[in-house]
Amino acid sequence: EAIILLSKEEEVVEEKIELNNPLAELIEKDGEEEEFTLWSNTLKLIDNSRYSEAAENLRFLILSYPKGAYLVDSYFWLAEIYFLQENYADSSDSFNELISTYAEHSRVPDANFKLGMISLRSEDSNKAKEYFNYLINNHPDSGAGILAAEELKKFQ
Repeated sequence: EAIILLSKEEEVVEEKIELNNPLAELIEKDGEEEEFTLWSNTLKLIDNSRYSEAAENLRFLILSYPKGAYLVDSYFWLAEIYFLQENYADSSDSFNELISTYAEHSRVPDANFKLGMISLRSEDSNKAKEYFNYLINNHPDSGAGILAAEELKKFQ
């Protein structure tokens, strides 16, 4: 009888621990409404230049909604925030993750352009030219392709 009572007490303690975890509810939810709310709030943070908070939300979106509607855009904006903060290594990693994992997504040309800009800021003009030429050859009519052509003109 003592063992049975002890087991019941342990179950109650475990339930209390789960209920007291403030992130438990967020992690368990995977509905479209919660994802949209988080995404919408993140865009507001970006608009208000609250980049650290926005980056935190974006990382949470990526981890919590690995098949979510805003996944690729989350990678893009996280990389963009790193770029704005001049954290080129993390920015490059995020842009490359987007390109390698979602090669057919419409954000890929923009990610390649940003990688070219990272190369320029890192003083690797040859690598930058490779990115810009890739865009001109493969995505000439995209906004990124047009911007790449303008950047290449600066080299001449």
